[in-house]
Amino acid sequence: MRSASAIPRHTAVLPSRSPLLRYGVAMVVVGIVVAARLLFDPLLGVNAPLLPFTVAVMLAGWYGGIGPGLVATAWSALCADFLWLHPTHSLWIDAPRDRLELGIFVGTGVAISALNEAIVVARGRSDRHAAELKEREEAHRRILETATEGIWTLDARGRVTFANASMSEMLGVPLPELIGRNAREFVFLEDRGENVRRFGAILAGDRTAFELRLRRTDGREIWAHVSTAPIPDARGRVVGALAMFTDVTARMHAESELQRLLESEKKARAEAEAANRAKDEFLATVSHELRTPLNAMLGWLTMLRSGALDATKTARAIAIIERNARSQAKLIEDLLDVSRMISGKLRLERRRVSLGAVAQSAIDTVGPTAAEKQIRIERRFDPGPDLVAGDPERLKQIVVNLLSNAVKFTPIAGRIRVSVEQRAGQLAIEVEDTGQGIAPEFLPHVFDRFRQQDGGMTRKHAGLGLGLAIVRHLVELHGGSIAAHSEGPGKGSRFTCWFPPLEAAVAELPARDTPALSDARASRPANDSPLRGARVLVVDDEADSLEMLRELLSVAGAEVRTAGSAAAALPIVKAFRPSLLVSDLAMPEADGYELLARVRALPVAQGGATPAIALTAHARATDRLRVLSSGFQAYLAKPVEPDELIATAQRLVRHHEPRAAHP
Repeated sequence: MRSASAIPRHTAVLPSRSPLLRYGVAMVVVGIVVAARLLFDPLLGVNAPLLPFTVAVMLAGWYGGIGPGLVATAWSALCADFLWLHPTHSLWIDAPRDRLELGIFVGTGVAISALNEAIVVARGRSDRHAAELKEREEAHRRILETATEGIWTLDARGRVTFANASMSEMLGVPLPELIGRNAREFVFLEDRGENVRRFGAILAGDRTAFELRLRRTDGREIWAHVSTAPIPDARGRVVGALAMFTDVTARMHAESELQRLLESEKKARAEAEAANRAKDEFLATVSHELRTPLNAMLGWLTMLRSGALDATKTARAIAIIERNARSQAKLIEDLLDVSRMISGKLRLERRRVSLGAVAQSAIDTVGPTAAEKQIRIERRFDPGPDLVAGDPERLKQIVVNLLSNAVKFTPIAGRIRVSVEQRAGQLAIEVEDTGQGIAPEFLPHVFDRFRQQDGGMTRKHAGLGLGLAIVRHLVELHGGSIAAHSEGPGKGSRFTCWFPPLEAAVAELPARDTPALSDARASRPANDSPLRGARVLVVDDEADSLEMLRELLSVAGAEVRTAGSAAAALPIVKAFRPSLLVSDLAMPEADGYELLARVRALPVAQGGATPAIALTAHARATDRLRVLSSGFQAYLAKPVEPDELIATAQRLVRHHEPRAAHP
């Protein structure tokens, strides 16, 4: 008995054949067989009357299915029984043999009809499955072809057997040209070894995912996230690989940029931490360098005040106080120079300068300190031209700093050699010593600010670590360069500065005589009372400074009056008629500039033309320019050198006296 589900399946197989047509065909086929059997009766007689009807049953079952097949079987049996089985023209069958044959025919007809039904159903199922498979394949193909990810399949030799449009676009290759090409063509040469290993793992049955760098046909690099799977055949053997590519170029670039930013931030943080450590170390060093000389100065001053020191120890105390005071003045000047360097406000006053004269002046300045350590300073000056366009004081500062360092780091009885010579069209000053040398790892940092080879609490030598940084900046401001060389610790060091020689284009620069480069103390007048007869008014709001200046000028022979403010000074100018005005600039209420403006507003007979010296702790070039343009005749930076102040005062007084009107 057929299942209910078989009918819809059969109906689905023959949707265009109506029941009338199928059963009608069965009846017609049987009728044709009957007519043919009757036609050939004279030849066949009563032999095998049922055999031709087997064909009718087969055709009816094939065309119409089991129903028409059974109808054809029944109709064939009736026709054969009525027309050919004895007795004819009757449905009764006498012979048992005929009954048996008829039964066999009916059974065969039923079997043929059932078999045809099974074939029809199987064919329908097969067709349906084929259609479904084709539909799925088409759906899969549409998915692959329209997917935004690039997809390809490779055979066991790595050749492309299928690729979608996204893969073609990703690689920049037309789709027809992509099929058959080897995948290694799109991999960078340096990555091929790793990708051969990966492909071997896929052929061994592994599923993997990784980031892959691909090369487009235009040479551009792209990054893709690749998911892979093996492709097996019907027997389960891996015959190729499937790979899906997701373009992650933007992500990789973003990650690379993020990594770069992280590295940059990490570096910046490390540099900031190093800068903070350097700042802390620098502040600690500044504190040490300020407190150490103060300790010595205050200690000796206390002993001087006690009156317990004899003449020899008193002289020694004064010398120590002076040395430490000068040390602090040098420290402050170095800090100011570094500040000017950082702000770009360090300026040069260029003149025609002899490097030999500069070097000799620097040797004269540092010589006494070297002599205390029994260090011999040798000179080797070429006799040829040695003129450069430079600031004489700054050039001297360069050599003094190099010599001071050499003296500091050279042991007792050591040797320093200073050379001035021409080298490859440049003028060179070289300072070489037999001192402690420079470690190879520190040599690249020797010109860095605040860096010291023996920094920390255990360092042997004082200083802020600014001297060589200042030297390099000054050399470069002169258009030159500097280099340091050392064979290592204990093997001395050599510093060489190169300067461009004076060119014809700047040959008209004003000359600077060598004596001007000598120590300011050398210009002190030989006369014990160089200011005898001079009348000097000193204005300063700091009482200690005011008292010191009054005493200094009085000892030089001047008649001195003092004022603690600009307001107090103006009446004294009118009454005292000074030969010279010495004024601090930074004062409360009215500063030195305003004081001088009020003095210059007075009639000449009341002191309006009095020469004036400005004293200030601001030592920038712009400060000096402003002072001189405001009407002061001279400018001295604090701390003031006594000899320089007296020499300047003497020069201004002598120049003014012949024209002054005395009461």
